[in-house]
Amino acid sequence: MTGAGLDIANLGAALVLLAAAAAASLTAKNLIRRLIAAFVALIGAILAAAALHADSGALIAGAAVAAAYAALSVALLVRAQESYQSIETDDLDAADLDDEPAEPRA
Repeated sequence: MTGAGLDIANLGAALVLLAAAAAASLTAKNLIRRLIAAFVALIGAILAAAALHADSGALIAGAAVAAAYAALSVALLVRAQESYQSIETDDLDAADLDDEPAEPRA
């Protein structure tokens, strides 16, 4: 395979990774799985940028954003576990509905 063919293959693989991880992020019922899938989607985006020969500064910035996302995600995950004693999205939604005040009747 030529260099251009490998670039296209790398870009295709990165875009498949990005799309699969984004879909997994939207369909996961567990908060940690959503966060990991979104992180993998970020990595896929960085790989796609690298396949398109993006500037090294942009790749480093992308990696920094992914690292910051991971750190913030872990902090929010711990906070959700402490507050709701669960990381399942159905449990979090149910707890939020219980906390909402009743709608006034007209």
